[in-house]
Amino acid sequence: MFELIILWFGTILVHFLDTIDTILGFLISKFKRSKQKPLSIVVDEKCGEYGETRRSMLGPNAELVTTPIPGIYTLHELFQNAVKKYGDRPCQGQRGIIQIHKQVIELDDGRKKIWKIPEFGQVKWRTYSQVYQRIIDFGSGLIHLTGMKFGSLFGIYEETRPEWMIVAQACFLHGFPVVTIYSNLGEDALIQAIQETEVTCMLVNGKFVNKLLTLSSKFPKLKYLIYTDDLPRNVKISKSTEHNIKLVSYDDVCTLGKLYPKEANPKPSKDDLALIMYTSGSTGMPKGVMISHKNLVCGVASGLYAVGGVKPSDIYLAYLPLAHVSFMIIHSFERH
Repeated sequence: MFELIILWFGTILVHFLDTIDTILGFLISKFKRSKQKPLSIVVDEKCGEYGETRRSMLGPNAELVTTPIPGIYTLHELFQNAVKKYGDRPCQGQRGIIQIHKQVIELDDGRKKIWKIPEFGQVKWRTYSQVYQRIIDFGSGLIHLTGMKFGSLFGIYEETRPEWMIVAQACFLHGFPVVTIYSNLGEDALIQAIQETEVTCMLVNGKFVNKLLTLSSKFPKLKYLIYTDDLPRNVKISKSTEHNIKLVSYDDVCTLGKLYPKEANPKPSKDDLALIMYTSGSTGMPKGVMISHKNLVCGVASGLYAVGGVKPSDIYLAYLPLAHVSFMIIHSFERH
């Protein structure tokens, strides 16, 4: 009986101390919040039916932050500035897959599933100058191959990888707005994005080529598929000819660019369209959001203020898909 009383008393004491800790934590956090400066200030008290307009307190003055570097308002200018400052420093790192290990796991319902676990090698880096040369090569090869003109739309239906950003930067340089499509979207959403934008050329992963060829009757204006990695065995060049679509590897486009260099003329301005980003479709069919160079550079500037800036030695681990606007902005942090 005495042991039960001690156990009961100990339990009550633990709950009592836990309650006191919770109450103290609440009071301390409330006190701290009362001492904090507001996170935003009023810019305009009269803003129609929506009330006042506010801006972040993180800005350096009353003006909205528009660029991390005075005089730079486009994405290609941001990258060119970084190349000038950090040409020999690492820019893009990638770990190649050494081997895919297969492991059989048993599910709760008794079924068995093969789990594929990649084994990665060491990180291999490209410098800013090396990446920029690749951008120049791809942009030149793309123009020679397709004859694309300033303002032509270019689609990217690919997973996050160095080629994704190299191709996007080449398009920014030559004034080709990029249409981003999540690589995990279903067929209906993929068809809608290509139909709405009427892209004639796309970057795709080799494993997606067969799907696009099969659906090609839905988007007859698509003429070029530039693919990364290898094509699946069931994809034949003759099949693409039947669908009136030309298949060209990413490396071959870069090789063309070395042979036939092209100058960027004209270059896009801050108000020109940079991206049409298709949403993930979590609340319905994906929607294409039109974003200018000025919009994105402003996002980079405000993001840098929010995180307190970055150093040349900082490394960002790519986790979000590049088709996500947050990753697009974060990826441009080091450009300043």
